[in-house]
Amino acid sequence: RTPASSSRERTQADFDDGIRITGLSSDSNSESTQQRSRTIISASPQKSKFVRQSDNDVCAVNVRVSLRKEDYGEPGSSEYRKNMAAATYPLAEKFGVARHKVLSSAEEGDETKSRFVQQVLVGLTHRVKEGHERAKKFDFMDICTLADYSGDVSSSDCSAWWGDEEINIWTDWEQISETHARAWQHSINLRFSDEDLTASLWLKEFIYNSCTDSLRTAIEKKFDKIPLEQQGGITYLWYCLDEMFTMSREVRQAMFDFIALFKRRGVARYTGENVMVVEEELKCVAKRLAADGTLTHDHVIDVLTGLCICSNAKFKGIFTHLLSNAELDCLDIVLPTIPHNPTPLETLEAVL
Repeated sequence: RTPASSSRERTQADFDDGIRITGLSSDSNSESTQQRSRTIISASPQKSKFVRQSDNDVCAVNVRVSLRKEDYGEPGSSEYRKNMAAATYPLAEKFGVARHKVLSSAEEGDETKSRFVQQVLVGLTHRVKEGHERAKKFDFMDICTLADYSGDVSSSDCSAWWGDEEINIWTDWEQISETHARAWQHSINLRFSDEDLTASLWLKEFIYNSCTDSLRTAIEKKFDKIPLEQQGGITYLWYCLDEMFTMSREVRQAMFDFIALFKRRGVARYTGENVMVVEEELKCVAKRLAADGTLTHDHVIDVLTGLCICSNAKFKGIFTHLLSNAELDCLDIVLPTIPHNPTPLETLEAVL
């Protein structure tokens, strides 16, 4: 038996197996049979990948975690140093622009300032999203998800300070006070696992490496004054976010001017009437004003007015209808996703 004849026999055997699996008869339509058999043969090796007898519930939870805490390595080892270098490598574009300097690069004129502050906010928001992804990738999110500070805060046992609710510092840092962040860091340093302590250290180094020199200086004026047991990745991150986003009076006014500008010129002032850019910028400004407690229902009306200024008749018609309902305070009739008694931010998020 020659190698060529053996190969032909194996191919025919594989083909016949494919026929038996699918239940096709040997006298089926030739083209259909060949097509189906090719599918069966090419897919057959993939069946060997199904090695588990039951569903794996860990995969979905850790889908964004590239390196779990338990795999950081032994401190001082080559593996540990390599993992730390990867985890703390700075972002390509750094965190920056301390709050009191947000408008320093803007030219004179309210319109230019409002455009500038909106661009700064969008840029900073992108950096925070990138930082959040790094925290997920290297398993920092256990410490970045704070318990609510609602327990027995007078207790000498720090484990008694915490309630059952959770807050993600990357997405909702405005809901976390400085006292809350310092108490959580205190708990990490005194009572959490060695892996969590390593995560806190690496988080601090990552934020430090990803900040501009001027932002580091502003952060460390506060960070260096708190007790050593309250210093770590969470407090450093909190001071970073606070320094970047807490608003001065001038910045707040520039945001109001941005919304007023959008009301006057609308979507039409954007190149190509790019609604994705419109949505991103409006959400950034609205979230900052909401955190400051200065976003109002009138701002919702202003935004809807601007969304009606565009060249697309269908798009304009939709938001003209929403505007009419908003002016009558009955948006919930046409937007059932709006909660009962919504805040201005909840209304804008539903609209956008």
